[in-house]
Amino acid sequence: MKWLVTVVLLANLGCASMASQQPQAELPNSPLAASLSQYHAPTRNGLLLRHSVRLQIPGRNFDQTFSGIMRFDHDGQSIRLVGMAGFGMKLFDLSISNEAVETHFISSGLSRINNLPEHIAFCVRRIWLTHQPETDNGFQRVVDTTYIYGIHDGQRIEHEYLQETLTATRALGPREYWEIQYSERMADTREPSSIIFKDSRGRYSLDVRLIEQRMTSS
Repeated sequence: MKWLVTVVLLANLGCASMASQQPQAELPNSPLAASLSQYHAPTRNGLLLRHSVRLQIPGRNFDQTFSGIMRFDHDGQSIRLVGMAGFGMKLFDLSISNEAVETHFISSGLSRINNLPEHIAFCVRRIWLTHQPETDNGFQRVVDTTYIYGIHDGQRIEHEYLQETLTATRALGPREYWEIQYSERMADTREPSSIIFKDSRGRYSLDVRLIEQRMTSS
């Protein structure tokens, strides 16, 4: 089944890390960096999002789309995520926080894949939860673009802003090397409506499109 192949490939590719020789540059912090760090994410507690996710692996001629529903809880610090195949068939149901992942349901086919919940949590954390800018991060400005640099779990992280809008986040090594592009945002919630996650080690990309958003009772 195509959905099983999709998740198996994602697990094998790992949403994982790679060696990088990027230097760990030390840049001064700035009041502007502290100000911009406040804009890294919208207010999300109780927010429910429905996405369409396209996984492309050019080296394997693989191109497949699946869907997911997520809800932000605990002041936006955790996510309840349900993944679905065609016709609404549930594949998995996970609770993901910065520190842990709890499995509420996983289909019999996916349960045979080693550490699948951890692989999914890795990607979700980097897009929505962790590796966020901090008030004391290093700072550099080039014309209208601002870069904020920090270290997260030993990895050099770069955040790119256009004015007050976060447009990209990159891991520059030494173990992880990936890029997240936020090309569009909703006017009301400022939630990213178009996200591209590129992992250079696995040579794959995730194209995440926001289909629906609504607030639920928190």
